[in-house]
Amino acid sequence: AKPSQGAAPQSRLLTLPLQKQYVPLHHGGSLMAYRTSYFGEISVGNVNGTRQIFRVVFDTGSGHLVLPSSSCRSPTCAKHQRYSRVAPANNEAGPQDGALRINFGTGEVRGEFAKDTICLGFANAACVNAQMVVADEMSESPFSGFDFDGVLGLGLVPLTLGSHFSIFNQMAAQLPHLLQPYFAFFLARNDGEQSVISFGGYDPKWAASEVQWVPVVMPEVGHWMVQLSGVRVGNEVLDECADGGCRAIFDTGTNLLGVPKQAARTLQRLLARPLPAGVVDPDTDCRAVPGQRLHFDLQGGPSVSLDEEDYSRPRPFNLTIPNSTLGWELYCRSLLLSVDRAPPLGPRVFVFGEPVLRKHLAVFDWAQKRVGVAASGRPPVVAMADANGDANYKNVSAGASVPRRPAIGT
Repeated sequence: AKPSQGAAPQSRLLTLPLQKQYVPLHHGGSLMAYRTSYFGEISVGNVNGTRQIFRVVFDTGSGHLVLPSSSCRSPTCAKHQRYSRVAPANNEAGPQDGALRINFGTGEVRGEFAKDTICLGFANAACVNAQMVVADEMSESPFSGFDFDGVLGLGLVPLTLGSHFSIFNQMAAQLPHLLQPYFAFFLARNDGEQSVISFGGYDPKWAASEVQWVPVVMPEVGHWMVQLSGVRVGNEVLDECADGGCRAIFDTGTNLLGVPKQAARTLQRLLARPLPAGVVDPDTDCRAVPGQRLHFDLQGGPSVSLDEEDYSRPRPFNLTIPNSTLGWELYCRSLLLSVDRAPPLGPRVFVFGEPVLRKHLAVFDWAQKRVGVAASGRPPVVAMADANGDANYKNVSAGASVPRRPAIGT
C-alpha cells in the first residue's frame, strides 16, 4: 500500500467499504437534485465485552466523533443506533459542564463527552481509546433523512476540543506500528462499483495517474485546505481567482461543489447552456448535455477538472427568452453550493465535495499536512472478510435511482 517506503513490516492497509445513499429533492413535483451520503461501519465499546456497531460518515470537514446518545429520545435519534455510555470522559479540554454544541454545514448537535474504545470496522483490526461526543439533541437535517448514525471527523486537530478527541490523531499516536499516518478516499463513479476509505495508505491501482502532493495552507484552522493558482471555465479565467488568492477545502462530508458567494453568479452564467436545437423534453438529463469543463489549478500540483455530468442539475429550467421563437428556452444549469465564509477561511474559498472526489483519488498525509491527488483508476474490490461478511457493504443506492443517459446533441 502506498505510501509505504520505509514503513515497518507490520504496517498494513485497512480498507473499509462505504455505502452510498441517495435522497431525492423535489420542487413543484419535479426532481431537482439528489442529496447523497457515504458511510461505513465502526464499533464502539470494550473489545473484550459488548460492542455497538455504528454507521458513520467519515468527514474531513469536521473533527469529532459524534454519535446519538441513548438519552436522546427525539424522533431523529430514535431512528438510529444510539450509544450507551459506559465510562465518562475527562472533559478538561472542554467546557466545565462537559457539554457543547457542534455545527455542521446543514445541521447541529448538542452533546456531552464520553471516552471509549473505538474500532474501525467490526473486527479488532485498529482500535484506539479516544474521546467523543454523544448527542442528546440532533437537528432533523441532515440526520433524519439519512441512514447513517453519526459522523467521524477526520479534520485536523484544531477543529477539535483537543487532540484526544481526534480519532485519527489517536490512531497515529497509539498504533504507529500498525498504520502509517495516511488515509485515502476513493468514491466510485458508478453505483455498480465500490467506494472505500482506507487507513495506512492506498492501493496504487486506485490511481490512473501519479499522485501529486500539495501542501495544506493555514493548518492552524484545522481544514484540509489548499491554495489555488487559478480557476477556469473552458478557456475563460475566473476573475475572482486570477490573482491566485483563492483556496479550496477537501470536504468528504459535502455532496456538492462549494463556490465563493461572490463568484457564484459568474460561474452559474458560464456553466449554463441551452438544450440542443430541437430538444424540448423537460425531463432531459442535463448531465448528458455537453458543456464547458471546469478547471481548478492547484498551486504546486495538478489541475482538478469537472465535466457537465459532475456539476449539472439533473433537469433543465424553463427560462423566459424574449427574442426566442417560443418566448422561452430550456436551459441546463449548474448545481453549486454558495459558500459565504468569514476570514481566515473565506471569503474566496471553494469546497471540494463529492463532485471532485468521484473523479479523483484523494490521499491525506496526517504527518506532513498535505493532500495527494490523482485521477481515479480501477475501483476497489473489497474482500468479504474486510466487509465482515455483511452484504450491506455493497455500494448501493437507497431512496432513488440515478439514471444515466447517452450524451445529447453529440
